Amino acid sequence: MASDHARGSGVPVPGAVGAAQRRFVLQEMIFGPGAGSALSLVLTGDGPVDAARVCHAARTLLDRHRVLRTGVHMSEDGELSARELAIADPVCRTVVAQERDRELSSEEWFARLAEDAKSGIGLLATGPFMTFTIASWAPDRTAVIIAVSHAVTDALSNTILLQEFCASYDGRSSPPPQYDYRDVVAAEQDRAQENSAAVDSDLVYLSGARMTWRAPDVGHGGTAWARTTLTSAAEESLRNIARAEGATLFAVLLAVIAERLAAVSGVAEMLLGATVDSRERLGTTGVVGPCLDLAVFRVPLGDHSGWDRVRTAVGAVRDRLWDVLDGSSAPYDRLLTRARRERGGDLSQLFDVLVNYLPFALPTLHLAGRPVILLDLPLAAGGVGLTINISQSEGRTVVSVVGRDASLRSLCAWLVTAVEAVLEHRDAVEAPANLWPGPPAPADDIMLDDEREAMAERTSAGHEEPTGVAARLGEIWGRVLRREVGMEDNIYALGADSLTVARFCVAAGRAGFTIHPRDVMRLPSIAQLLRHGAYHLHTAARPAPSASTVQFPLSQGQLGMVYASESSDHLPLYSATTRVECRGPFDEGRLSRALTAVVARHPILRTTYGVQDRVPSQFVAVAGPADVDVRHIESLPSDAQDSLIDAATAALNACRYDWLAQPLAAFTVFVRDATRFVLLVGFHHSILDGHSERVLVQDFVTAYANPQDLPALKSEFASFVAAEQRALADEVHVRFWRAEVARMRAVNASQREMVRQPSADTLVRSWTIEPPEAEALHATARSVDCPLKSVLLAAHARAVGALLAQDTIVTGLSIHNRRTEPDGDLVLGNFVNMVPLRVGLHDDSASLIRAVHARETELVEYSRLPLATIQRIDGGGRLFWSSFSFTRFSRTPDLSAGDLRVGSVVSSVLSEDPLHVNFNEDEASGAVLVRVRLGPHCPADAEVTRFCALLARETGRFLT
Repeated sequence: MASDHARGSGVPVPGAVGAAQRRFVLQEMIFGPGAGSALSLVLTGDGPVDAARVCHAARTLLDRHRVLRTGVHMSEDGELSARELAIADPVCRTVVAQERDRELSSEEWFARLAEDAKSGIGLLATGPFMTFTIASWAPDRTAVIIAVSHAVTDALSNTILLQEFCASYDGRSSPPPQYDYRDVVAAEQDRAQENSAAVDSDLVYLSGARMTWRAPDVGHGGTAWARTTLTSAAEESLRNIARAEGATLFAVLLAVIAERLAAVSGVAEMLLGATVDSRERLGTTGVVGPCLDLAVFRVPLGDHSGWDRVRTAVGAVRDRLWDVLDGSSAPYDRLLTRARRERGGDLSQLFDVLVNYLPFALPTLHLAGRPVILLDLPLAAGGVGLTINISQSEGRTVVSVVGRDASLRSLCAWLVTAVEAVLEHRDAVEAPANLWPGPPAPADDIMLDDEREAMAERTSAGHEEPTGVAARLGEIWGRVLRREVGMEDNIYALGADSLTVARFCVAAGRAGFTIHPRDVMRLPSIAQLLRHGAYHLHTAARPAPSASTVQFPLSQGQLGMVYASESSDHLPLYSATTRVECRGPFDEGRLSRALTAVVARHPILRTTYGVQDRVPSQFVAVAGPADVDVRHIESLPSDAQDSLIDAATAALNACRYDWLAQPLAAFTVFVRDATRFVLLVGFHHSILDGHSERVLVQDFVTAYANPQDLPALKSEFASFVAAEQRALADEVHVRFWRAEVARMRAVNASQREMVRQPSADTLVRSWTIEPPEAEALHATARSVDCPLKSVLLAAHARAVGALLAQDTIVTGLSIHNRRTEPDGDLVLGNFVNMVPLRVGLHDDSASLIRAVHARETELVEYSRLPLATIQRIDGGGRLFWSSFSFTRFSRTPDLSAGDLRVGSVVSSVLSEDPLHVNFNEDEASGAVLVRVRLGPHCPADAEVTRFCALLARETGRFLT
């Protein structure tokens, strides 16, 4: 019923960007728009709601508080600035419950709308940052749902906004704001300059600490939530402990939580994070804006037992809290740039438990004279395993625990009970057997600057730095930091942070270098970068995209692969190769013309990734001569040639890509002799799926004979992305998957323990189903009028069920979504989507095969909704630990054109799936190769060995 948000060009607002806003900018860059960065406030009451008055009240809030209409803009060189946006009207809409919604209660329906409303929060550069939904369950049962970005408010701000909204709705005025959020930003800057030693002090406090507790990441999806209001006895005990130990109530509760989590997980020390309201500390009381900073608490528990453990924890938290409250601790974002995590994953946090303390009560609210209440919904922070919210009002304390994954429900329920038991001096509540869905992840050391330098010095003996490169890198750092930077200078000591590191890497890319931000964070001086060889110098800088460069969004699959690649620090994910043995006369001119024709035909081979208007995008450069590296190895013996090519293949499989500057596909040719050469294609899997690899090889062979035989295609990858965008906006797709995911929750009660693989050498198990057995499987498929894929999928499902001892399982199913349009089968790109498949395991083999075939057929219609979106329906997290794909490629294809023939094609890629089963039917021989590929985090070796045996057994049972 209302108008949409108008996105206007920004007008700069004086002042810098706040620390909290910086955190959310980085979170948006890593996880994508709206990733855990919004919440919904639901006001419910009896009687109708006037839509016009809601829109008027919404407009009043936008006019009163500049921060609600201020975006954060990033320039091309990475500089952040605040910009006031021209917002014509607030986003207001009306939703009326339909008959299909009556299966829910009114509260459940409001909660679902609240979750959906968060997706309406826009990018931090463009907004909108608040939306308003009027939800009518019945004429006498309504709600106003206010979705708001964490980047513009916090808990106290939301309380202020709710009061002002109700007052404006009723025609009452509110006192003018005393402070603007810009005052907070200015105070933060002053504090950072006055207290520059705080970072060093906090590093001393954390030195040697280990992040020994992390919530298991088993990927059920959903959210776990438990809450309790402390009994009178627990309240009295809480206050008595606080008086006896000279501590605040918050310090006691934080200490008890740390002690219980440490006890149940068997660790001697806990690292927790806590939100700290900076208003009083900065002298900006009552301001609306994101004024919460994060503080890290190190809670040692030693060898004590019973109440001595609790007292030790209280003392540690109390002493740290004084430093935090008096402003002598460092801002969290600055602390984070000076300590690094040895293990990747979260990318942002030094802890996996965050405690929010809300020592204020929401006053009674009225709309049109009728009382309204705020619906109680779980409030979770992004990037942590457990969020613990503590609120106090009218002498009562409410503790709620929210887990990022449904598998943590038992832990959340136990923790709220255990905290109350400790305070009441009751016997410890025994943890249930299913408390942990898996063991906590390995500990993460927090390595400090001096430790990094010592490590670098131990490995730098005998290395001479190239002074020319050092001078160029020093000039680049100098431009970024606007000061002179020497070889041994630590960039953090000169004021660098994660954003300036990103700016440096972009600037270095323009100057011809490829340097990964992770390496700069790990090696924070030019000398250390050079000693470790953590850079690559191009022979020529990549030209900037021309004015005719095509730009469109990344697909959700591409975005997920890029994020997975960036998140993995010990194994290179999705760096792929295709190795083609060619037989025929080698002619470098023909080779260059052929690859130039291939690159001209396929825009994806000219693609780089970046951010445009805060939207992750792909940029397609205009066609030009193909860049090919020709290496003549004719003088080497055959085994030496193979070793050299193997080494080059391994290097490409291990490389990490510079999304902004580095081509995402590279061609290398090894000339064995006058009639034999190898084409090695290195690429990121986000631009090519398996079918596209084969099309690429076929096109090369064709063009080598005659480049004119590759006409322009009538289809393009951009049309696939456009179709995916339409599916994202299609409520039919969303409703289908919401119902499917709901049915999967109970199935996912059992998951597997995941371990961290140290290298890629052990990540593939394989065996071959010989042609006679493969033909018997074909006969089984023909007997039930289903394809061979359905027989193999049924065997896979039975193996998973046998391993889990379940009669219904959920597994991932790989489905191709190529466009059914002219030339759609010839377009290069990654068109594969992995969707969750729920299968009931029939005893009758024929019935099971038909059932999985019917389920796949049903899912194809809805398979354009990306997996990341499907998982977010259930709150995020992995919905399955095993996955399945079927391909039909030959390692020795019959490919030839003119005087060129392909001898063999070998592909290699490492994905993030914990356990992926691929059945590949060789079209030439009829054999089926079974490959069980493991991800960086996968089941233990014994589990994998057992699964492989079960898979072989179940496949054999389908032989006829």
